[in-house]
Amino acid sequence: MARASVLVQRLTPADARELWELIDRNRRHLSRFGDDIAGNYLTFESVRDRIDKPPQGVWEYRCAIRDAETAQMVGFVKLTLLPHLYRVVEIGYWLGEEFTGLGYATKAVRFLTHLALTDPEFAYVQVRAWVHSDNLDSRKVLARAGYTEHGPDPDRDGLVRFSISPAGAENLS
Repeated sequence: MARASVLVQRLTPADARELWELIDRNRRHLSRFGDDIAGNYLTFESVRDRIDKPPQGVWEYRCAIRDAETAQMVGFVKLTLLPHLYRVVEIGYWLGEEFTGLGYATKAVRFLTHLALTDPEFAYVQVRAWVHSDNLDSRKVLARAGYTEHGPDPDRDGLVRFSISPAGAENLS
């Protein structure tokens, strides 16, 4: 498959079935580095409920990553407000295993990072990410998206912290 263009769209309840099927097909892949996605969404209803009723007190901007030509959902990307830090959000993302290595994650992370740091609706001062130290592919995604690696996070065992600020977002559009 050639490198495809990417469409990042805010999740709606209509996306629940496709998202659950993508998670269900990729449970082993999504669990490789201790991520809890596969374990948190064991049923279609759990996915639908999370889209319909986000947790109280948590601000998230949750999006499907889609192939722009086929509109097929290939992954997920989100921003989560870090309430203990002023105007700082965390980015998280994953792809179905069959869609890795094609540029989807890098393009989606670049797009959502640019939105978070430059769109007046968001205008955050920093986007952070934490990646398992053994997840070399995800570390490469963040580096290609312009993030700075800060090394192991002493407060998050086994995770490496990355960040980007508005100055780093200038070349993302």
